[in-house]
Amino acid sequence: QDHGEMSKDQLMNYIVNAPPAQAKQILGERLYHLIQGDQGELAGKITGMLLEGLDNSELVALIDDQTALRGKIQEALTALEAHAQHAQAQ
Repeated sequence: QDHGEMSKDQLMNYIVNAPPAQAKQILGERLYHLIQGDQGELAGKITGMLLEGLDNSELVALIDDQTALRGKIQEALTALEAHAQHAQAQ
């Protein structure tokens, strides 16, 4: 079954019952596709930051809410920028 075609309820149900690592992978794939359209080559790094920073139920909510997802992407970009500036200052 293609996880990309699941409804939010189906996805949440699947993730609740999947092993944690598998659930994160599926969420990561869904988020990556959503983020890649906006951020291109940064999508992998941003997806990783979201997967580390949020729990699965929050990630499912982001998949369904473009506005919230954009907010989290902006937070991740701000953190990446701050990190890059800090690294240059070293």
